[in-house]
Amino acid sequence: MIFGALDDAPRFELFGPAHWVTLLAIAVMVLAVPLWARRLDVRGQDRVAWWIAILILVEELVIKIPVRVGIFDFPLAEELPLHLCRLGAIAGAWLLMTRSEWAFDLVYFWALGGGLLALLTPDIRIAPPHIIYGLFYSGHALEILAVVYAMVVFGMRPHFRSVIRCAAATQLLVLFLYPLNVWLGSNYLFLNKPPGEASILDQLGSGWVYLAQMELVAAFFILGFYLPFWLWDIRVSFWRTFAPRRRSQRIG
Repeated sequence: MIFGALDDAPRFELFGPAHWVTLLAIAVMVLAVPLWARRLDVRGQDRVAWWIAILILVEELVIKIPVRVGIFDFPLAEELPLHLCRLGAIAGAWLLMTRSEWAFDLVYFWALGGGLLALLTPDIRIAPPHIIYGLFYSGHALEILAVVYAMVVFGMRPHFRSVIRCAAATQLLVLFLYPLNVWLGSNYLFLNKPPGEASILDQLGSGWVYLAQMELVAAFFILGFYLPFWLWDIRVSFWRTFAPRRRSQRIG
C-alpha cells in the first residue's frame, strides 16, 4: 500500500478527513518542537536545529528523488531540487546550521508563501498512506518548521531588506529556470503552466500575461507575509516617538 502502484493508490480529497488530520499534525509539530527547544540551553538548541537540518537534507536529496524517479518513474528532468519548495527546504537546512540572515530572508517567504499554499492546495492526486503523499507533506512541514524554529528559538524575523533580498533572488531564479524549463520540458516554479491540481494559478492568463500575473501573485505573497512585521514596527516607532512626550506632559 505504501509503495503501491500510483494508478491503484487512493485518491486525494482536498480538505477531506485525511487532509485535515495531516494539517493538524503538521501544525502541532511546527509549534511544539520550537516551544520545547526554547527550554533547552544554547547547545541543546543548536543540536536540535542540526537534527532538523539533517532530516531535511536526507529527505530532499537522499530519499525523495530516488523514490520518485527510481521506484515510480517520475521524469528526472522534473525532479531536480529546483522547485521553490525544495530550494526553500535546502535553504532552511542551511539556515538552521548557520543562522544565516540571507537564508532566513529566502526561507521565510518561500516556505510560508509557497509551503503553506502547497499544504493547503497540494499538487498531488495521491492520498495516505502512500509514500508519495508522506514525502510531499513531510518535506513541506520540515521547511516550515525550519522557519518557525529560527523565529521562536533563534529570535530571527524579516525586515524590509528581507523583502528586497527575496524579491531579487526570486527574480534571478526565474531568469535561470524559465529557459531551463523550455530546454528540459519541465515546469519549475510553475513558470510555463499552472500545476496539475486546482490552484489560484488556474485563474491566470497564458503566455507572457501568465508570467506577468505570476509576478503579481508572488509580490502579493511576499508583501502580505511582511505586512504584520511592518505594522508592528510602525507601532513601536510611534510609541517610542510619542509616549515619552506624553509622559513628560503629564508630569509637568
